[in-house]
Amino acid sequence: MQINRLLEIVYVLLSKKSATAKELAEKFDVSQRTIYRDVDTLSLAGIPIYTEKGKNGGISLLPEFVLSKSILSEQEQNEILSALHGLSNVKTPETNQVLQKLSTIFNKSAANWLEVDFSDWGYHNGSAFNDFKIAILERRIAEFDYYSTYGEMTHRRIEPVQLWFKSKSWYIKGFCLIRQDMRLFKLTRVKNLKLTDEHFGERDYWSRRPVPTRRNIKSKMLD
Repeated sequence: MQINRLLEIVYVLLSKKSATAKELAEKFDVSQRTIYRDVDTLSLAGIPIYTEKGKNGGISLLPEFVLSKSILSEQEQNEILSALHGLSNVKTPETNQVLQKLSTIFNKSAANWLEVDFSDWGYHNGSAFNDFKIAILERRIAEFDYYSTYGEMTHRRIEPVQLWFKSKSWYIKGFCLIRQDMRLFKLTRVKNLKLTDEHFGERDYWSRRPVPTRRNIKSKMLD
């Protein structure tokens, strides 16, 4: 769609400073004539874009142009970049992509003032974290083998609800279709995880639930 291409052209120019019509045409699989029409459209929309002829010419934006200045204050931009830096520590590739794009759009590189590593020095089940994240967002039933603290294995099918970090470890909260109740599973004890193509709907997980305590949370983990 044209609107998507126009936004991408602005992002490319913010990142590269300058690009030729040929480069942009090849990137978006359109003709150079279409690119020049896009430049005219952006110019009419108030984007300070211009073309320069010659050997070192190309399509560029005015150096002082920052896409977000009219939307977010300087402090708000810094807060967003700082929050993304913290979120990127859970090793989600999408976060790094968003961070890179916003840093370019805001025309600044946020200081990486915070480093958080949730994994221990040994085992790190990053694959399970990302798979459960997908299952939660797409409402997909997850299947896996779960090992208790005593080494006993049970096969589980759950409706994943929330990833939870507690006491130096990651857990997945979910409605267990075997136990027909909410359960808490430690990610390091999850094996052979599989996301099914079965989707689940809304469920009132939290009503009539007892207030969580150290004892009943621990019992749910071992069940």
